Amino acid sequence: MSNKVFINDLGFIEQVYDEVQDFSSVQGSMDEARQLLSDNKSKLVLVDVSKIRTTNSGAREAAVVFLRESKFTKLAVFGGNIFIKNLANLVIRASGQNQKSQVFKTRDEAVSWLNIK
Repeated sequence: MSNKVFINDLGFIEQVYDEVQDFSSVQGSMDEARQLLSDNKSKLVLVDVSKIRTTNSGAREAAVVFLRESKFTKLAVFGGNIFIKNLANLVIRASGQNQKSQVFKTRDEAVSWLNIK
């Protein structure tokens, strides 16, 4: 299985990550999301990290670059074990995008936050 990036039924750009992540797998997904952002398909991003089991520094580097350089309005991350959630929070802080990016326990919480204007 591989990562998926698509416009979901709610109109958000949704990224679903597979179990093992490295620089190239994350970079590929980020490139797809960047394209959707530049095509103005959506400016709200929903990220599902619930399946991730292994990640490396390259994966985190690719995520920081995406957060710093992309023109999203809000980005919500959900799922994952405590280690993955802490890494996601670290990446968000490292990118300086913590005003418009947050990590949530559930998809419902993440969607609710994205829907707040």
